[in-house]
Amino acid sequence: MWKALAIILVGLVALVVLYPLIKSLIWLGVVGLAIYGAIVLFSDDKTKTP
Repeated sequence: MWKALAIILVGLVALVVLYPLIKSLIWLGVVGLAIYGAIVLFSDDKTKTP
């Protein structure tokens, strides 16, 4: 009984500690994809126009 509660408690603490890190990584990924998409779009525009 106590082992199960300890495992759940450790899992919750790990989630609370890691949640901001995971959230920031997701936001960095989204911003990185947006910047990459903009660069690809603008570079395609420049290469297509003579």
